[in-house]
Order: sequence, then structure tokens, then C-alpha cells
Amino acid sequence: KVGWKAVARTLSDFAAMGGWPRHLLVTVALPPDRQVKWVEHLYRAMNKCAVRFESAIVGGETSAV
Repeated sequence: KVGWKAVARTLSDFAAMGGWPRHLLVTVALPPDRQVKWVEHLYRAMNKCAVRFESAIVGGETSAV
């Protein structure tokens, strides 16, 4: 849910202003003890949403805080 919602909200903001992004950058800051499986699930959900609305995640940054 978190991944899908993060991308959907961004796409919605663009659409509200008459735009449609084809490419997305993702920046994620997570606690160092976050399990890899959770992060993989997050990115899969973000990608599903991007693909569903004809956008693509093309880069970004993942860091531990």
C-alpha cells in the first residue's frame, strides 16, 4: 500500500495541473534495520503503480537514516 500510494499521490498532483510524468525519481530514507524484503515489496508496489499509469521509475536514491 505505501509504495502504490506514494506514486499515485505524485501522479495525481501532476494530473491536477494538467501534466503527466513519464519518468519518476524515487528517494527513500529508511531505518538501517528495515528488512530487505520490506524494501523490495515497497519498490514492487511503486513500480506496479508507475507501469499502470504509463510512467517509469528511472532512478533515485535509497539511504539509511
